[in-house]
Amino acid sequence: MDILSVAAILIMVIAIAFSFLKRFGMTQMLIIGNLVIFFVTILSPNNIVQSDLGFRPIYLQSGDNLFTLFTSMFIHADAAHIFFNMLFLFLIGLQLEDRVGKVKFAAIYFLAGLIGVTAEAFVRWGSPGLIIGASAAISGTMGAMLLLYPRDRIPMFILIIFLPSVPVWAAVGSWFGLQVFFAAADPFGPTAYTAHIAGFLMGMIAAHWVPSLIRTRSEKATISDVSGLEALATTPELKDALAKIKSETQADVKLAWLEYFAGHAKCPNCQGGLELKGNKLKCTCDFEVKTK
Repeated sequence: MDILSVAAILIMVIAIAFSFLKRFGMTQMLIIGNLVIFFVTILSPNNIVQSDLGFRPIYLQSGDNLFTLFTSMFIHADAAHIFFNMLFLFLIGLQLEDRVGKVKFAAIYFLAGLIGVTAEAFVRWGSPGLIIGASAAISGTMGAMLLLYPRDRIPMFILIIFLPSVPVWAAVGSWFGLQVFFAAADPFGPTAYTAHIAGFLMGMIAAHWVPSLIRTRSEKATISDVSGLEALATTPELKDALAKIKSETQADVKLAWLEYFAGHAKCPNCQGGLELKGNKLKCTCDFEVKTK
């Protein structure tokens, strides 16, 4: 394997690790990781990084290089490919992660990506051609949004038209309809429409389990009074998050914003990070503040 391909894998690991260990958002770190890897790909001679880390349907027969089912989600063919994928990840990924949290978002994203690539490989069974890109994983976030929050409003592109505020059911439903149409019209073309469709459906299936998990989490942390957090809202981002906690009526979304607040606030005693435990924000120095 080429040294640049090894570097690309390290970037994938670092991006994911930073999201979990350094309190960065998963969506932001995925976008940064994908962009950095794309520049590494540009530097590689003869598209060696694409060749090393992209998935080929023939691997399902041989059993070789199955790790590329994962790494292919970070590899893109050209500037247009990564631009539109990262644009949709920004528009949809942030919306979903804000609502369900980074752990469930990551589970939906990567599971949808794996299933989408595998489904496309079955359609192209035995082909040595490359399957690359994050579109199947991003499609999974769309499917999850449709199942969990169909009436919420989101920004969305339909073909080349930008719509700043559209109901999820209309925006995502229209997009999915186009994918089915294009897949039927050209199933073996250069675009992996089957991966989009399979990723989308997997996102819906994965999200089916999220509401019960959210309810369980919400029962452990009922939020009705967050006045104790006022002193911790020391930045515009934290003040905005606190305002959303106060105004939000859905318990799961309110709790997601509380988790965001805890992940970005600092302990006033030691300036360390805070962790949400039940209905308390706690620091390792024994500082804590309780919500009611």
